[in-house]
Amino acid sequence: MRLGRCLLTTALVVAVATVGCDDATEVRVVRDIDVDGVTVTDRYTADDGAGRPVIVMLHGGDGDPDRMAPLAEAMARRGALVYVPTWPVPSERLTGDELDGALHDQFEAVVCSLRHARRTAREHGGDPDDITLLGHSAGGFVGAAVAIVAEPPWPGIGCDAGIEHRPQRFIGTSGDYKGSTMFSNGTSAGGPVYSPSQADVIAPYDPVVLDVTNGDLDVRLLHGFHDDIIWPDVAFEFRDHLADQGVDARLLTLDVAHGDPVEPSGAVDFVADQIAGLLTRQATAFEPELTGTLAFDHDRCTYDGPTELAVAEAVAVDLRNDSDAPLVFGFVAFESWRPADEGVILDGGPSGRWGEPPDAVHGWGFIPRPPRTTKTLDWALVD
Repeated sequence: MRLGRCLLTTALVVAVATVGCDDATEVRVVRDIDVDGVTVTDRYTADDGAGRPVIVMLHGGDGDPDRMAPLAEAMARRGALVYVPTWPVPSERLTGDELDGALHDQFEAVVCSLRHARRTAREHGGDPDDITLLGHSAGGFVGAAVAIVAEPPWPGIGCDAGIEHRPQRFIGTSGDYKGSTMFSNGTSAGGPVYSPSQADVIAPYDPVVLDVTNGDLDVRLLHGFHDDIIWPDVAFEFRDHLADQGVDARLLTLDVAHGDPVEPSGAVDFVADQIAGLLTRQATAFEPELTGTLAFDHDRCTYDGPTELAVAEAVAVDLRNDSDAPLVFGFVAFESWRPADEGVILDGGPSGRWGEPPDAVHGWGFIPRPPRTTKTLDWALVD
C-alpha cells in the first residue's frame, strides 16, 4: 500500500507571552495528612479571596506529587485553589486480582480526593461548584476515567458519601488514556501496573472503553509531539472517543516532551495561561482560530496558511487528505539558530519508521489520515 507524506515546516518567531500573574506572589502550601484515610493532599493558594476555581491535580506514574508543584504554583498565582493528592502507584507489574485491587485503590483515592476538595473548598476560599480535575501522564488515565462517569462504577468507595465527585472539567497533560498502550521499547504506558495482556482486568477502568455518562464535562488535552513516553496518537484517539459520544473535547498539541507541561520550563506558563483562560471562559483558550489548510492531492502538497508563527500562540490547521491513499502529515520545527539540514525527512515507507531527526530539528510529529478525510489540528510552539 502506498503511503503518502505531507510536510509543514514553520519558522520560529520569538514573541513574549503574556503571563497574567505576578511571579513574586507568595504561594502558600498546606499539607493535609491522611485525608479520609485514603490520601495525602498538598493545597496551594496565593489568594485569600472567596469563590476561586478549584483544581485537583494528579501526578504521574512516578508517584511523586512534588512534580506537579510548578504547575500548581502557577495556577495558584492565577487565582485558583489547587489540591495535589497522592494516589497509590504500585512498584511492580501486577496481574489478575492483584491488578484489579491496585486499580480500585487508585480510583478510590481519586474519587475521594475530589469529594474532599468539594467538601473543604469553601473554607479555603474555593468554589465547590467549579472543580477541574487535571491528570498528568498515568494520572491522566485515572483522572480521565473518573471524570467521564456520572457515578463511580467501582463498588466499595464509601468516603464522603453523598458528596458529588463529578468535576466540571477534565484537563490531561501528556496523558495515557489507554491502559493497553504499548511502545517500541516493549514497556507499557502508565507505568508497571498496566499490561496489554491484562486487558479484561483493565477494561472496567479504561477511559477509551468506559461509556461517557458525565455528558456535561468539558475536556481539554495537551500533548507534546515529541513525547516519547506516551505517544500523542493516544491523545488523538481519546479525543475522538469523547467527541463521538457528544463530549466537548479538544486537543492542543505542543512542541514539547513528556514532562514539559508540568516542569519548570517555558511550557508551564503557556499551559497555565491556557487553563486560566478556560476557567475564566476566554473564547480563545484551547480553541484557536483556523489559520489555514494543509492539503495533499495524489502527488502534491498545498498550504494556504501563515509561514511564520509566534511562540506561545496557538493556531488551528485543517489537515486534508484529498487522495485515495493513507497519508501521514508531518510537522517539523527547526532550531532558529541552526541551518536546516538538506533532506530532513527521509523516505519512511509504509512502516512509518522515520529514524532520528537531524540536529537542526527542534520538534517533530506525524499524524496519519485516512483517504478523503479532513481533521483540524490545534497546535502551538511554546519551547
